[in-house]
Amino acid sequence: MSAETLNFGPQWLRDLSSGSNVTSPPPSPATQPIMKFKLAQHRYGREEMLALFEKSDYVPPELLHAPNIISEDALIPLSLIPLTEEDQRAFSGGVNSEEETGRGRRKSSAGK
Repeated sequence: MSAETLNFGPQWLRDLSSGSNVTSPPPSPATQPIMKFKLAQHRYGREEMLALFEKSDYVPPELLHAPNIISEDALIPLSLIPLTEEDQRAFSGGVNSEEETGRGRRKSSAGK
């Protein structure tokens, strides 16, 4: 093993654990500059994207020469398709239903 030691964490935290005298606490997050993220120029939420959808059979002529990226039948967004009764029942229960116990086995009424 080498003579070098591994240093984990920031220096001020290592100083605290080693017992050396720390003259000042680390700068608080309020004094550090806040990073500003550049937001996308065009942002759309779920409702805006659904409002943009319109079912039509029109295919731009540029895409007619690229049959690998288009399909004859356009799919509509799933949120515009009403749920079946079976789907409604599945979503009305919790994710961890009481009928299921895990590992793919159903809870038996005998308590096994």
